[in-house]
Amino acid sequence: MYEDEDIVNRIASESTFSKQDIRSMLEKCKEDYPSGTLTKDNFASLFSKSFHQKNAEAFSELLYNVFDKDNDGSVDFVELLCGLALFSEGATYEELLNLAFEICDLNKDGTVDLKELVNFIASVYALHPSKRKQAKQLAQEDARRLYAKMSRNRKVRVKQPEFTRIISKDPFGRYIVKLLSGE
Repeated sequence: MYEDEDIVNRIASESTFSKQDIRSMLEKCKEDYPSGTLTKDNFASLFSKSFHQKNAEAFSELLYNVFDKDNDGSVDFVELLCGLALFSEGATYEELLNLAFEICDLNKDGTVDLKELVNFIASVYALHPSKRKQAKQLAQEDARRLYAKMSRNRKVRVKQPEFTRIISKDPFGRYIVKLLSGE
């Protein structure tokens, strides 16, 4: 049994995982990562295995930055399990849109610029063999198209409400939500 019930209770309150599942996952984490944290390389490897994705380095790095809630450069087990809960079946469409925004917002300033959007879209395309070679070019095109809709008043940076409003109506945005939901 995991020795810190406060941690188990905290994760249970922030996720759809049962306390028994949390204890099991924490024990497995302790077994696989005795330091109590995951490095970017550990995380990338875990992401690739868990989501059955090759060429996932760019996307896993974006996720790593989202999971590292305290910005200390590592992902501890609580951050890992709370982050994984975002991908669980209990996540709502709105929560997944918010997650997409959080992934895009690289500098965590509450806004997204064109460069951040290109980076995000390119990392998604890199996951797919049919689009991998053209990922950067396709990302540039889609990001410009989406960004033009988001920044109607020529704002340099877009806030979350405008981002999620446009993404939710766009075929690529719906695709992103499906990807994040594991469908």
